Amino acid sequence: MLRIPRLGPDYKYAIVEGADSEELRKGPGHYPGTAMPGQIGNFAISGHRTTYSAPFTRINELRHGDDIVVDATDARYTYQVIRQEIIGPTRTDVVNPVPEHPAQRPSQALITMTTCDPKYSAQERPVVYGVPARRAGRHT
Repeated sequence: MLRIPRLGPDYKYAIVEGADSEELRKGPGHYPGTAMPGQIGNFAISGHRTTYSAPFTRINELRHGDDIVVDATDARYTYQVIRQEIIGPTRTDVVNPVPEHPAQRPSQALITMTTCDPKYSAQERPVVYGVPARRAGRHT
């Protein structure tokens, strides 16, 4: 489950496995081959801004230091936003184990969220990066 407090108390989406159009119709999708929550490497997820429940429609409202909470089966992982950028639509290096550095080995857990921009277009891709802030045991 993905929660982003800045986007309101009702903001929560189940994260599906896969980032193809079929999976993204169901909610934000975990890029196959990227790390799982809390693991060393890049936990990368994608989501729509305007269709299929539009989980990332307000991604541009996130600010440095905002929490991104991922409830996994084993724990609750809280990441903090460290930066944002807008990239071209064909760039995939942001979902590498170390974003933008394909040859580098990861040394920490990260989260990367991608979507399309402007709304109703895929001309660019906003990207939000975060680092671990807290880990809590399994929740109920």
